[in-house]
Amino acid sequence: MSQKKSVLKKEELQEQRRQDALKRKKRIQRPIAIILLVIAVLFWVRTYAQNRLSAINMLIGFAFGAVMVRSNFTFTANLRNPVMKNSYKFTYLHFKMTVITCIGINTIIAIKSAMGIFDWAAYAKEPTFVSVWFFMSAIIFGFGVGILGSAGSGIIKKAANLKMDFVLAAVMFIIGSLFGVILRSGVTGVFGERQYYMPELFGWPMAILIQIYLFIIYFYFVYHGAKQFGTYEMRDTVTVWSIAKRDIPFLQKVRRMAHEIFVSGIEANMGIIYIAILSILYFFFNSQVIGTGMPFATFGYKIMNIMGIDTTTLLGESLASQIAKEIYDLPKVMMVAGYAFGAAFVPLLRGEFKPTGFGDAKNIVKMVVGGFVTGVGVQGIYGANIGEVYGAISMLSLSGWLIIPFIVAGLFLAKPIYAYLGGETRPFRWGGE
Repeated sequence: MSQKKSVLKKEELQEQRRQDALKRKKRIQRPIAIILLVIAVLFWVRTYAQNRLSAINMLIGFAFGAVMVRSNFTFTANLRNPVMKNSYKFTYLHFKMTVITCIGINTIIAIKSAMGIFDWAAYAKEPTFVSVWFFMSAIIFGFGVGILGSAGSGIIKKAANLKMDFVLAAVMFIIGSLFGVILRSGVTGVFGERQYYMPELFGWPMAILIQIYLFIIYFYFVYHGAKQFGTYEMRDTVTVWSIAKRDIPFLQKVRRMAHEIFVSGIEANMGIIYIAILSILYFFFNSQVIGTGMPFATFGYKIMNIMGIDTTTLLGESLASQIAKEIYDLPKVMMVAGYAFGAAFVPLLRGEFKPTGFGDAKNIVKMVVGGFVTGVGVQGIYGANIGEVYGAISMLSLSGWLIIPFIVAGLFLAKPIYAYLGGETRPFRWGGE
């Protein structure tokens, strides 16, 4: 009995020490968070004066980063975990999020078109140009993601929290992306490119039917995978409509949302709802899908130019002209800046900001190789998981569906190397055995 009391007392002391350490961290980190917030507000005011859309995107990016850092959801795990860990939890959540976003984006398109304020010619340019290099890059991207474990949003989130190994990965991502631009311009010049925006290819009625059919196939895959391997609690009766309307936070839930972000933490199932809503808002203001990989690379090129490394001579004409602009005139880049700030601000405010080092030699190899290869792939597929899978599918581009098996192929190629470098993997199985 006395031994049991001793164990309990020891646990209580450990918990008390943990709480005291957290309080000390909060006393140090909260003032830093407030100072950074004041600087960010002043910067936002100046941005608003220069470019209203950039200022709006900063706010959306800030909310996006805050949700991502407090939620257990990751975009990369959507395709990576089934291959590497035989887990379908995030793939199922990704399906739910994509359905909601697809409905929201195309509703906005319909309303704006009816009002005569939607520019179809500009929008039709947004779906990815598909080429031989596109599919090769998808394999390269999948290989990089398999080794690194993150793509655009994950790298930014972790680098913003001073995980030094991911700061290294971010640098390699930018360098690899620059190399990818050079490769892309050469290869696509030989093979050419083509758009696969479904409403332009088939007309709206057929495009919607094809999209629904593809969603059914996607659902069948993740449902059976999750049900068989027990990696996520599945419901027997799930429809596209029930997924779209369930748990959408209305105005009376705003307080709950703020409480989850700053106090209690966000369950992954609710985090994807918030992300879907932010993605729809982003589309409403930008008439483009949200993305982090390409804007982050663009930001990196601009930083390199500021440091005296001339990247504009290596880039295509349109991308070089973007780099030459003031940062306020790059709304996508400003969204990424807001995302990085939100991802760092919330942990600082909560006293949970935990910088980490580079890790062992194998981890450094993972960061260098994974970051570089992922960056190369991003330029070939014109985006990462958010832009080219989640975003492209939501905006009815066939490229978002076509890319999936090639990314998965790259993940399979990376699996033995990832295991050799110390990563835990499980045999991939799927189906009703």
